[in-house]
Amino acid sequence: MQVPTPQRWLPWAAGAVGAVVVIGPGLNRGAWLNLDQSVLPHLPIPTVLLGIGPDVPRRGAFTLLGALGSPWGASALVMKVLVIVLLAAATAGMARRLASLGTLTALGAGLLYAFGPFLMGRLAVGHLGLLWAAAVIPWALPAMAGNARSPARAFLWSLLAACGGYLSGTIVLALVPVLAVIGVTTGTPGGWAARLRGAAAIVAAQSLWLVPGVAVAAAVGFDQPGGGGFRLALSGWAAPARLVIGEGYFHTEAGSVPLPGTWGSVLGLVVGALAVIGLVVNRRTGGTDAIERVARGWSVALALAIGVLLPLSGLFDVTARLWAAISEVQPFNLAREPHRLFLIAWLGIVPGLAWGARWVGDRWSVLQPLATVTPLALALVLVAPQAWGMEGQLRGVDPVSYTHLRAHETVLDLVCRLLLEKKKQKNENKFIQSLSPIHNRERKMREKQRGTHEVE
Repeated sequence: MQVPTPQRWLPWAAGAVGAVVVIGPGLNRGAWLNLDQSVLPHLPIPTVLLGIGPDVPRRGAFTLLGALGSPWGASALVMKVLVIVLLAAATAGMARRLASLGTLTALGAGLLYAFGPFLMGRLAVGHLGLLWAAAVIPWALPAMAGNARSPARAFLWSLLAACGGYLSGTIVLALVPVLAVIGVTTGTPGGWAARLRGAAAIVAAQSLWLVPGVAVAAAVGFDQPGGGGFRLALSGWAAPARLVIGEGYFHTEAGSVPLPGTWGSVLGLVVGALAVIGLVVNRRTGGTDAIERVARGWSVALALAIGVLLPLSGLFDVTARLWAAISEVQPFNLAREPHRLFLIAWLGIVPGLAWGARWVGDRWSVLQPLATVTPLALALVLVAPQAWGMEGQLRGVDPVSYTHLRAHETVLDLVCRLLLEKKKQKNENKFIQSLSPIHNRERKMREKQRGTHEVE
């Protein structure tokens, strides 16, 4: 029996330890409630598996694991353990793709990928489907990039990614054009027919969440109110630099804890500069690993356009209105927040940074030790503000039932603002109805009848 090398098990262990450090007090028996976060002791079967409304299914099929623990009140525990596994898998997956750089550099890149502000922010607000995508995609890249050679293998890996629901599935769909460019530039055997079959297999796997979503939208009507286009929570010259490290989620009171002052901008410039150097170097080396093929030439240019330029488009009125218009129609209101597409760019930025740091070390030998630990140092600096519960965003609160979750309010925000607004409107309508003359007359008649019965 072959003993696993440190290069194999160390990223898994480091990712799990990092997850425990970040979650901290949130590992108690309490529920996680923050914006869209609803990790409760009792979770229902996800509606994406049932195809029922009235809302378009949002939770991924993977949350069925938490629902299975509901009879024992263990759904929250199962989901918290699952989050630790996902962060460990994301760390190990990226480290696996960059194993040629050495154990320490690959480990640092894996930790940076999994614990940067982008994924930490999504963990805080409950977008666990993006964590699922970030954990699966590094492992699935070889099969997805080689979809023309083995459509069946690409389908199975894409189906696993689809278990993350629409949040994970939209990332996979956004990645399809990048994979298509890889197929064109590398000259896949079989020509266009093979590439189309491979791309079709990846898209077909997304039926797991697409079909129920479209069915529900068709049943309730495509003209349901959307959430409006969500702009980046960034402004000024520092916006691109902060976006490069994953900041900018539209809700400023939730998500990752931003770095104070100009530190985020400075680190963003450092990450961006090293990534550009590394991506240029990778273009010359011609490596064959899947991540090297993604982060090369026109494919990485398209990935950066999808993951950086589309989110930045929310800073401008014209494009922001376009996103808002798209989000007014179901099920396209699920696309109202382009910032989530940053994960596509992150798949190229993190390897680029590691390659850039190695190039600096090779160029100037005196900087070799520093270059080796640069990805790890950046990961620790970026994750430091998130340690031990993200300033209370992952603290466990007294459990509530999923049924009554819609009336629950957290210290940061309402768990479901739209549903609470509907409830408020319903209560206001009842109040107005109680003041109407007809309603008052009927109420007096009922009271009179009740009094007559009591006398009898």
